Amino acid sequence: MNLAEKAKRLFAVIILVCFFLPLAQCSTKLPVNAAVRVNRPASEVLVPARVIELKSFEEVLWVAMYVWPMAFIYVRTKSKSNRAMALVACVEAVIGCLVLWFLVQTIKLWGEIRYGGVILVATHLAYVVAAGVTAYICVRGKSPSAIK
Repeated sequence: MNLAEKAKRLFAVIILVCFFLPLAQCSTKLPVNAAVRVNRPASEVLVPARVIELKSFEEVLWVAMYVWPMAFIYVRTKSKSNRAMALVACVEAVIGCLVLWFLVQTIKLWGEIRYGGVILVATHLAYVVAAGVTAYICVRGKSPSAIK
């Protein structure tokens, strides 16, 4: 197992832990002369583990954003041929870029980024770089034993 694979395993665990950390905070500003009082908190914090109940497809996708690295690591350890490993590595890098883009857009939409969001985005970025290195090694034709 090379350094990129070891780093990806570490990053996958950190991404999974970020599921329980606050990602962003949205502040609601009410007008000063509002005639109607609204019972709504002044700010709301996005913590995925608290808001996801797995009742809709969107919530399942939110959970998938945190567990997909583990699934790809498992598939890569089970694949035997170099061609299959290269395909999995390339798909992993592309999906990683899409998830990273979605995370940045979601956290930016929420407003103020919290420490969990910083850790999550930085770890996803590092994971995508490690996945790109792994894909490059596989595409260059290294043997599967060089990756495992």
